[in-house]
Amino acid sequence: MARGDEWHWSLRLKGDPDRVIGMIGLLREENNNRGFWLGLPWQGQGLMTEAVLAVTGFWFDVLGFAVLRAPKAIANAASRRISDKTGMRVIAIEERDYVSGRLPTEIREITAEEWRRR
Repeated sequence: MARGDEWHWSLRLKGDPDRVIGMIGLLREENNNRGFWLGLPWQGQGLMTEAVLAVTGFWFDVLGFAVLRAPKAIANAASRRISDKTGMRVIAIEERDYVSGRLPTEIREITAEEWRRR
């Protein structure tokens, strides 16, 4: 973070600010600029979509990058839905290593121009 290569935030509920329920981060890596996780009890409530919108805006509007790419395990339908809802499109399919093993993965992309048109 001090070098300006990564930016990370914890997700916390307003009513329980001491409890971390998830994380979201931005990275200066090829085909891997954003990643996140959210604890199971808080999934499906729009919390991660809200966080994704905020950090994607930060990526483009504050940091000034032209494109954001994020890998999504094809098996992770919920994560892929967030990418769909926030305007990302699939540009490649490859295999990546995850905690659960090697999985087919979509590389998703959105440009700053596409983001601002939303």
